[in-house]
Amino acid sequence: KPYKINYIEEKKSLGTVGSLAFVKKKITSDFFVSNCDTILKINLNDFYDYHKKSNFLITIVVATKNFKLPYGSCELDKKGNLKQITEKPNSNYLVNAGLYLMSPKVIKFLKKNSPMDMDQLIKIAKSKKQKIGVYPISEKNWYDVGEWSEYNKLIFNQQ
Repeated sequence: KPYKINYIEEKKSLGTVGSLAFVKKKITSDFFVSNCDTILKINLNDFYDYHKKSNFLITIVVATKNFKLPYGSCELDKKGNLKQITEKPNSNYLVNAGLYLMSPKVIKFLKKNSPMDMDQLIKIAKSKKQKIGVYPISEKNWYDVGEWSEYNKLIFNQQ
């Protein structure tokens, strides 16, 4: 398909979604918002279908992320006594991968020339009882190139 891309130059920083208020009359269908420091391997058609079928106002791509603590972790009771120790625990999280699919209805939550980040928009939408969904992907399909360690990992793994 031929796609039309609009660029907005901000006079002051408006956050991840604040500048969308400038194009509110042009947004008439669901649209993608992407952070510029992420690279994803994702089937956008599947993502779009999931968003539409689930009837979400906003769908967030999340990556599974496993963190292994290289130390024993101590859990204390309310009195400060050792409750238990877990040696080198693993924790799994669903982390925001920086790609969103949104209904044009989100635009009503934005004000022109008013800064807003994605987490603020999501909080507002949640407070209005709107449906927010997540689309999980493997951490192997997400690269946060805004972090030097991740950027270097991507560059050196591609060679």
